[in-house]
Amino acid sequence: MEDAAPFAGVNSFYVASNAANAGFAQQFMTDVASSPDVAKAMYEGNPLPPVNLELREEIAASDEHVVIFAEAAEAADPMPAIPAMAAIWGPLGIAQANIVGGADPHSTMEGAGEEIATAIG
Repeated sequence: MEDAAPFAGVNSFYVASNAANAGFAQQFMTDVASSPDVAKAMYEGNPLPPVNLELREEIAASDEHVVIFAEAAEAADPMPAIPAMAAIWGPLGIAQANIVGGADPHSTMEGAGEEIATAIG
């Protein structure tokens, strides 16, 4: 049996392969989007642990959770970008709420796993 691993997602920028101004877009990515100021603005809009290590250290001075989540992300699997993931969140959320409410974690998660397996078949 494998150890459990969290899912991780990232915010990113892409240059479309058929972009009319792909060179300008690539230059924007290199010169602007990769700057620590942009990473900080993105963090302020959506406070997820930044990949920019300098910014992560700055934020960690006032929020130790950033480091905890960043460390967890190091062992994470990429979040699958498939429609079947929608079938997971409902049963998983209910199971987690039931566990917080006192339900047995092992049997509750097994039940959620069975429900998810049935849903994604």
